[in-house]
Amino acid sequence: MTTETLIDDGAETVDMRAFALEHSVLRSEEDLDPEVFPELTSFSPAFFFRLVAVPEQPDTHPEYVYVKRPEECGLTGEDLWRYRNFIYLWNNTWESGRARPGFVAADSDIPDELRWITEADADLRLVSRAAGHSYDPHSPLYHLLPLATLQRFGLPPLRRGIWPQHVEHHLLEHIVASDFDERLQQAVMYHLWPLLGARGAPSCFSESDPIRMLSHNLDYWMPYIDIVAQRRAREFGRTEFEDRQAKTLYKKHKDKMPPGFDLCTPLRGGILWMGADEAMIATQEMIEAADERGNLRSIIDAVRSHRVQDDFSSRWSYEREDFERKLYSKRSKVRVSFVQLDDTIPVHGADSEIHENLLWEDFFSLVDAKERQVVVCLRNGITRIGEIAKSLGYANHSTISRRLDGIRRKAKSLLNMT
Repeated sequence: MTTETLIDDGAETVDMRAFALEHSVLRSEEDLDPEVFPELTSFSPAFFFRLVAVPEQPDTHPEYVYVKRPEECGLTGEDLWRYRNFIYLWNNTWESGRARPGFVAADSDIPDELRWITEADADLRLVSRAAGHSYDPHSPLYHLLPLATLQRFGLPPLRRGIWPQHVEHHLLEHIVASDFDERLQQAVMYHLWPLLGARGAPSCFSESDPIRMLSHNLDYWMPYIDIVAQRRAREFGRTEFEDRQAKTLYKKHKDKMPPGFDLCTPLRGGILWMGADEAMIATQEMIEAADERGNLRSIIDAVRSHRVQDDFSSRWSYEREDFERKLYSKRSKVRVSFVQLDDTIPVHGADSEIHENLLWEDFFSLVDAKERQVVVCLRNGITRIGEIAKSLGYANHSTISRRLDGIRRKAKSLLNMT
């Protein structure tokens, strides 16, 4: 944990971690019941706008853009406030999509550092990363995690989150570990893993496993949890006209809207999800959105159909067992597991190895796959019919007897030819 101090008028030194805790950054103990924790709420634009422009066919696939924090731009005073305020207003008018540049702010209120955003032909979200953590852009994902998962990875149970993300959490850096980002990535992966169809814990797979890397990548999931939040926010309905002036303003501008847009009152705010059960449902909806918009299932199916050895760790899992069975058993019926000698594998070359009057390499090319198993046993000193049957997993030796008859005929034919 990090502990910093703040000098107040040169007279008082304040422990910033204690200050953060005192100002209710964390949920209280009685507020951690799984019926109410975790929680994410939406913020209504009605606090700032009486009317908003809404596309008749909304584009619900936002794109996230990381922008610099105002401190990184060297901004102070009024410029710093204007920078933060623009991001706040921009993100809270998400429903307007590409129409935002026309009404979200007067030209004089747009910071020079963000003026490019008004010319982009895309539905963008602006997020910034705090100095010591990435909670701000990933807060909706954070508030999907149940208390047990947070505790497992040493993450604090924070107060309810607010969507869209709009204000940097200035106090959070004083109560989180220095490896907060890594802990959050691991926690989200642990939360998502059972829903991605993988058999076995994440530890059964290597760090380079594609599905593990996908579930670990928080930026990949950001647009899809945003889609879930949008759909739920729209269910809250719209605010009413607050007064006669608002109605007059609506009538004045309604007919001036460009084609494809409606003029509406803002959406209400509300609870997007509350409690562990609702958060899990939202998680499942996020995965469905990733499948719908990002072909998630197709990606997972392609990965599982083209596994390589490097995808697995040294730990056993059903998926690793299936992979090894496919690799070692289906490719060739000559199983290394019962032979356990490398020199029994035939290598077809220009010269054949003559051993005890048998041309082993040429003979292997004559027998079929099932007969080849018997030949390998014979060459390794397993000569009794009962022992061969037991080595190959047969309940009796009648099958081995029939195969030996066929092998004798082929061996005789080969020796007569030589």
